Amino acid sequence: MDEDIEELKELVKKNLQMTEDTHRIVRGMRSSARWGRFFSIVWWLVVLAVSGATYYIYVQPYVQQVENAYTNGKNFETQVQDFFKNFGQKFTQ
Repeated sequence: MDEDIEELKELVKKNLQMTEDTHRIVRGMRSSARWGRFFSIVWWLVVLAVSGATYYIYVQPYVQQVENAYTNGKNFETQVQDFFKNFGQKFTQ
């Protein structure tokens, strides 16, 4: 009977040690997951910031040129229409 009790005590100690090891490992995994999530968010913020900066530095001047060309084209179209409108009025007066 004493051998059974000693054996049970030994099993309980092993179980306690295994539980503590498991708890330590699970806490480490949870900590790693949190750090991984944090660095993933930081990574995507950096990617978005670099993309935005790249747009404003390299692409935006070309977009501005296209907008200016479109505006100049619209102004030229208006000037041509006004010219022909005035041209017709000069001969009808």
